[in-house]
Amino acid sequence: MKNLLRYAFAATLVALSLTTVAQGKGYLKYSANAPVDMALIYQGGTHRLDWTKEQFYPHLVHTYADGHKSWMFDSFLFLEFESSRPDGAGFGHLYGSHPATKEDWEWLLGRIFEKGKSLDALNTAIGEIKAEGNLPEMKHRVVLTLCVPINNQTNWGSLDGEELSFRKQTHKEKAIKWYMDELLSRFNAGNYENLELAGFYWLEEEYAISSKTGCALLPYLEKTIHELGYKFFWIPCWYGQEAATKYKEYGFDYAYLQPNHFFSTDIPDSRISDATTVASSHEMGLEVEFDATCPYDYPASNYSRLKTYLDTYEEDGVFDQAMVAYYMGTRGFLDMVESKNINDIQIMDRMASYIEKRHNSVSAVADLATDSHDTFAVVGSSAIVISDDAPDAQVYAANGSLVASGSGSHSCAPGFYIAVNNGRAIKLFVQ
Repeated sequence: MKNLLRYAFAATLVALSLTTVAQGKGYLKYSANAPVDMALIYQGGTHRLDWTKEQFYPHLVHTYADGHKSWMFDSFLFLEFESSRPDGAGFGHLYGSHPATKEDWEWLLGRIFEKGKSLDALNTAIGEIKAEGNLPEMKHRVVLTLCVPINNQTNWGSLDGEELSFRKQTHKEKAIKWYMDELLSRFNAGNYENLELAGFYWLEEEYAISSKTGCALLPYLEKTIHELGYKFFWIPCWYGQEAATKYKEYGFDYAYLQPNHFFSTDIPDSRISDATTVASSHEMGLEVEFDATCPYDYPASNYSRLKTYLDTYEEDGVFDQAMVAYYMGTRGFLDMVESKNINDIQIMDRMASYIEKRHNSVSAVADLATDSHDTFAVVGSSAIVISDDAPDAQVYAANGSLVASGSGSHSCAPGFYIAVNNGRAIKLFVQ
């Protein structure tokens, strides 16, 4: 995910992006209806973890230094770039040593739905934690990644007796729809009672790649995914890539911006505040980034760089408002939570406390008793309308932040809201 070639900071591009942002729209806000804190799980390739239930436990429940526990990540994105290293098949452009074939796609499906690992292990771990009865109810979501047909590939394989050539748009659509159908069929067959499928993820992170190869598929995927009732996710790489901010034009529902700061000390800390400025101006979420070089005792540790993410995100209101994804390498998170160094323990407690607060705010809204017969507030066109006889009414976003007050029409971004007036509350959803 983090190709070192991307870390050369292009100051002129950043300046361009910061001077051409739209008027502030606010971050892509988390809510009870979408992932709040999403862990990136690199799974499938033979160079990855097996992802057993034991490896998922710390991602699900955090134990603080004082011994108390809380839920950790509520959502999990499963993704993979290549079948193995250094010469594996690539599941998107510029990944692996050669394009993956249908046989490789089927192999990856087998890895994703392997009994005792991956989704099955995650589902089992959540069930065991819930059975203990020590934590409040919480919904856990997963996002599954689509393999990308490689431009001009002619040896992928056949479907319905037809040999596919990815020189043809219709053949690309046929292959990716087949893969999506396989994901859905196998997910449903898995009977994962503790998991909800939230949607699908577009693997390629740079629009410069997608615009020349796979982006012609995006309108087709947007239509198909939405017709099925799911959401379309993207985590674009950003260091002045203005195209990342146009994610809605490309058909994505949710996009998280990668600051790409953690991995090189040549990148100034201002990169993160630059990213929060862009994200808050274009209604995007953000990514926290660290890997196995993060532990405090690691030679040439990048620990301080993770701290800069948390400091800046706290100061800029990211944790108060935005949907957040967490890139943690293959086992960077496990290395941190298993560390005995007090600095690692404290920073993991700090990160978990942000997540716990966010979950609590969502749960508080979701559990709020409401009167479905009350009519002091209704949904209008991209707005919530408060009646004239409710001048003291207030409207809150799902994260608990006040977004409007008083009678009249209040413009609101799509999402879940609570309107409160004299002890009465109404749940409202703006399309």
